[in-house]
Formats: sequence, structure tokens, C-alpha cells
Amino acid sequence: MLASDRRSYLLAYGAFALLALIWGFSYSLIKIGVDAMPATVVVLVRVGTGAIALLIAFALLRRKPVAPGFRGKLPGYLFMALTSTVLPFLLITWGQYYIATGLASILNATTPLWTAVLAWWVTPSERPSRINYVGIAAGFVGTGILLGPQLLQDPFKASALAGLAVVAGAASYAVAALGQRRLLAGVDPVESSLWQLIIASLVMLVIAAPAIPSAHPAPGALLAVLVLGVVGTGFAYILYYYILNSLGGTRGASVTFVIPVTAVFWGALLFHERLSPQTLAGMGVILFGIVLTSLRRRRLRQPAAESADAVEARPA
Repeated sequence: MLASDRRSYLLAYGAFALLALIWGFSYSLIKIGVDAMPATVVVLVRVGTGAIALLIAFALLRRKPVAPGFRGKLPGYLFMALTSTVLPFLLITWGQYYIATGLASILNATTPLWTAVLAWWVTPSERPSRINYVGIAAGFVGTGILLGPQLLQDPFKASALAGLAVVAGAASYAVAALGQRRLLAGVDPVESSLWQLIIASLVMLVIAAPAIPSAHPAPGALLAVLVLGVVGTGFAYILYYYILNSLGGTRGASVTFVIPVTAVFWGALLFHERLSPQTLAGMGVILFGIVLTSLRRRRLRQPAAESADAVEARPA
């Protein structure tokens, strides 16, 4: 139910600001985690604790996690688990071995650009307009500003490959956003999030199994990843859907514009990361491109489509 009074709006926008800080902080928690344990183990702990957090929320709300028609939804849950959780989490987490948290968040913010490109084939009714094409071009120019010099100098350098991995993770989120419309249209998003995390946990248990014996993280690093799972994944999903219900899909999904700013803030505060003129320029051009890419779709789409598109906003 959309907020209709001053107090409800203040609560919703307070939740919006809190979510932006949490999701921006997630990049710092990932950085702490990958400095102490393999990326696969970080992702396993993250999705496992996130799933547990959502199961506890379901129990407190006395909701049944298995809803009618569950079997028919399983293919969609599996698709989302792979494209919206396992693949992007692995790519972005590995990428943060070699690049700064701020840069990772900026590159991950290119998801709406990839969604607009892929929509040409997947959802013809939402093909980009001319202004959207300008936005797509601007966004990729910004990405080139950030990654181009490294790729030209040494395309096989770890930091260059890490940047490409994060961009691939952003593209995977776009595939998930478009696939969700076809496979899980009308499905409760919190239920969908729960099952994609449960399935992702099972998949990651297999992938991370060889690395688990060698993982001996310090208590602080383990705590960071636990917070990443419980707060940055489980609680954040609940908070996100509260915002969508209170402010609507368009304003709720706009949190994606704020996350790079908060991630850069946390990176500077915790890791003393400095933004070079190149990074600032690339971030500015990418965010400008995202705004242009989103203009027409945000004004014309129906409320049901807004909720589906909101999947795009979910960060690493």
C-alpha cells in the first residue's frame, strides 16, 4: 500500500536512506571478506545466512514459505538463483579481490544499461527510445573511461579482468530482471527472494566445498560476512520491498542511483580509497547515462511492470 500521509512518507524515505547505506556498505563487507577467505566461501556464507534470515522473518510473520503452485514456480526460482544471485555474487565478489569498493559499485550500477539493451529482444514493447540510446551510449562511454586505459595497457592484468567481471555481474542482473517478468510475473517478491537464496545456498555448497577446508577467517572477517548475509541480503530484501510498497516501483528502484555514492563514502571512510579524476568522470557519465536510459520506461510503464523492473536495482 502506497504511503499517503506525512509520517508514512518520512518512514519510507528513512528506510530508503537506510537501504542505500546498507547496500553501499555491502561492498565494504565483501572487501573485508575476500581479504580473509576464498570468494566462493564468502558467497556461500552470504546466501546461506540471508536465507536463514528470511526464513526467520517468515516464521515471525507466520507465513508459509511453500505457497500454492510451488512446483510450477521452481524453474523460475532456479533461473533467478543462478542469474540474480550465484553468478553475479561470484563475479562481483571475485572482482573485489583486485579493485576498490567504489569502482565495483560504479561498474555494478550499469545494470539498467544492460537491461535496456537486452529489452530489444526480450520485451519488444519496451524497446529503447532515441533518448534511451543516448543514455546507453553515455553509460558505456563512462564504463570505457573507467576500464579502457587498463584494458589497452594490459588486457590480462588482474584489475582489468576484475572490472570486466563486475560488469558481467551487472549484465547477469539485467538477464535476471528480464527473465523474472516471464517466469515469475505476479509471484510475491519476498517469497521469490527466499527460494532463490535457498537454491543458491545449495548450489554454492557444491561450488565452495573444495575451498571450505582452507578457509580460516579471523573472527572480524567472519562477522563481516555474516552481517553481509543477514543485514545486507536478508534484512535488506525485506526493507527493499517495504519501500516498493510504500513509494512505488519507480521511486523505490531509484535507490540504484544512490548506492554508488554511499559505497564510495564507505570505501573512503574504511579503506581510505581515493577517487581519481578518471573515476569521478566515469561515475558521472555512467549515472547520467542511467538517468537517460530510464526516462521513458519510468514514465510510461504500468505499476505491475514497475515491480518487475525493480529487480534491476538490487546490488551486489
